[in-house]
Amino acid sequence: MLLGPLSDQRLSEDGIVIYYKPLTNEEKLAVMAGVLTEDFKQNELVFPFPVLRDGSFKELDCPPGGWEIDEPLAEQLGHGEVIIRQYSITFLSSLGKDDLILYDPACSTGQFLSTMRQACPKAKLIGQDLSPHMVRYAAKRLDESYCGDALYPKVPPSSVDVVFVRFVNSEVVKTNMAMPIVRALANTVKVGGHMIIFGHTPVLVSAADLRAIQGWKMVQLIGGGEEWSGIFQYYVLIRTS
Repeated sequence: MLLGPLSDQRLSEDGIVIYYKPLTNEEKLAVMAGVLTEDFKQNELVFPFPVLRDGSFKELDCPPGGWEIDEPLAEQLGHGEVIIRQYSITFLSSLGKDDLILYDPACSTGQFLSTMRQACPKAKLIGQDLSPHMVRYAAKRLDESYCGDALYPKVPPSSVDVVFVRFVNSEVVKTNMAMPIVRALANTVKVGGHMIIFGHTPVLVSAADLRAIQGWKMVQLIGGGEEWSGIFQYYVLIRTS
């Protein structure tokens, strides 16, 4: 997915034109090697252009009632996040606690959150999703599951150790809703707890947005590495007050 250094860009009512210098495969590998330095997690991947609907030029987002789901789609969703699940297991393991309260306010089928028990065998898993179809699948895997908009969390303030925010992304929500949702979910985390933001598609908030939230410290901005076949957006924050 690495194309080359940006030369110029033009924005008009007809769209966006990007100019770049194409890189050879060898040059791409050299760039990636340069990114993967000891402190590479403080670098940031930024995707400035959300996906727009054809004709209307409105941002593409989730239907009002969430997605309906069946077995084939559930399996497809699971395959799409294997690397990020593995990476998240590794991160949770680094915290050294096996009895964390984990909250996923857009839990989908619950597969992601249930997999985190590999890192925290005694974890309490709490899921929430806009779609009642998703919640029915998730209920089989989680300790608690709720149907509702993540803007209105179903858990008390300052009650969870880790909240996974894996849906403030392009094609899921609109940019103007991303930070209100993040702020609402930040209130659910205990002091000393973590908020982790990532997803299948580009994240609609940036490090600058997140640093504006008082009482939080940025730990890292991207995840991945050679063993993960690349890098990806993975914002980790810890609540300090």
